[in-house]
Amino acid sequence: MKKILVVDDDMTSRAIVKALLSDEYEIVTANSGLQALGLLRESADYAVILLDMVMPGASGLDVLKTLRRTAGADEIPVIFLTGVESVEAEIESYVSGAADFIQKPVNGDLLRLKIRRQLYIRDLKEQNHLLQEKLQRVKTGLDRIVDEMM
Repeated sequence: MKKILVVDDDMTSRAIVKALLSDEYEIVTANSGLQALGLLRESADYAVILLDMVMPGASGLDVLKTLRRTAGADEIPVIFLTGVESVEAEIESYVSGAADFIQKPVNGDLLRLKIRRQLYIRDLKEQNHLLQEKLQRVKTGLDRIVDEMM
């Protein structure tokens, strides 16, 4: 079962998201950006991170910017779940590396759809990487054969 990290300082928001997703995913919660970064230092084995934008201490954008500089966590798709209703905030989240942006209150169907889309994109990236490696091995083998023939 894929793990999703839900980071929100609001206990009710965390509980709602957990209730919406726990039948399909293993849900791990953090009540602050700093707690989330601590969890990610222990293990970056998360399929998706759902991140509130406005939290005391480290904001969601601070957490995202740190993740994008952290090997192992830099490829985890981050979806902002936020009450912030600002096009500028949404643009800043994408520029900082967010995969998607959802307004609160969260619609369960939309959330599940966006998570599935991010997992699909992540799977395609992994398949592409594996095919690139395989192609490189084939190319190296062909180069050796050509060199031996000459």
